[in-house]
Amino acid sequence: MNLGYTRRFQDEFDGFPPERQQAVVDAIQDFITRIASQHPLSAGLGLKKYGKDYWEIRSSRSDRILFEW
Repeated sequence: MNLGYTRRFQDEFDGFPPERQQAVVDAIQDFITRIASQHPLSAGLGLKKYGKDYWEIRSSRSDRILFEW
């Protein structure tokens, strides 16, 4: 799996307080771990297709992480 962050993501992430940054990191790590081990995704991640090649997961009710897969 190739993991990279857009400049926009990095700029937004850098402006988050530490606890919000940790929630994002935790959501990304949980997603990657579950995909790599072929375990079911937790409902809390809220995996959802977003367009043709894009998906989203949630790190909180208001924060979404969009990615290409």
